Amino acid sequence: MINLDNVQFTAHQALINPWFGIFTRNALDIALAQGLIPEDYSAIVLDIDKLKKANEDYGKQGSSLRIRQSLDRYKDLAYTYFSGDEIVLFCSATDALGMCNRLQSDFHENGLSATFVIGNCEWGDWVSTLDYLSNVNDAVKGMGCRDCIKDFR
Repeated sequence: MINLDNVQFTAHQALINPWFGIFTRNALDIALAQGLIPEDYSAIVLDIDKLKKANEDYGKQGSSLRIRQSLDRYKDLAYTYFSGDEIVLFCSATDALGMCNRLQSDFHENGLSATFVIGNCEWGDWVSTLDYLSNVNDAVKGMGCRDCIKDFR
């Protein structure tokens, strides 16, 4: 039996995804509960295409490094690990499409691709909006659309 009683970690470690160097879902939940994401921003659900294949090709650490390198150029944005192979980021609504194009280019430079779904805060509720966008992303990918940008604003 493994005893974890003496394991210590900082709050910072609990809020940062160690693989990608971005906020965790817990950090997102805290930010949403505290109303820290402006309603006039856009949310982008970024879904890494064929992550399992990337892990096989580059190893988990190698593909994680490529993802981190793709995101590092825009450190001033609030990236958050969402679930599975989905990352959420928030940015100015006027720059959302341009940001997706730049990120898509960076993913390509690192040998990866991603599908992007853009949406605005609906119903005055980011939690419902993100769940909706995640479902839309699943539907878009289910229709065979990969390495694309879909704007649902």
